[in-house]
Amino acid sequence: MIIGRLSGDYLAHRFGASKVIAAGGVIAGTGLSAGLLIGGIPAIMVAWFLLGIGLSVVIPLMFSAAGTIALTNYSGVIAPSEAVAKVSGVSYFGFVIGPPLIGFIADAFELRWTLMLLAALSYLLILASRYARVA
Repeated sequence: MIIGRLSGDYLAHRFGASKVIAAGGVIAGTGLSAGLLIGGIPAIMVAWFLLGIGLSVVIPLMFSAAGTIALTNYSGVIAPSEAVAKVSGVSYFGFVIGPPLIGFIADAFELRWTLMLLAALSYLLILASRYARVA
């Protein structure tokens, strides 16, 4: 994950934040899906590695995009620092509610299918990436 965090800013400036976020979603979703379909400990280890690499660039770029959008589109309405704080609060809510929600869904179905749902959701980053504008 640290590899993705340290290289994410460079990649965003070189290729654009939208492309990096979309690629991160594809890497995360494909890695987790493949690991779950193949099965076995080595495949799952590679899957978690790819999931970490893919998603590690999203949060820093999301914070940067929130600040940039607040500065360019909502100047005088909301400060960039306030926008980043609000996005951070929403992400912490996801951090708190996510594990129990995964547990409830896994209890109703199966953990493998619940994680496949998360892999499918990571592909939504492709759609969300078009809103990412980083200064």
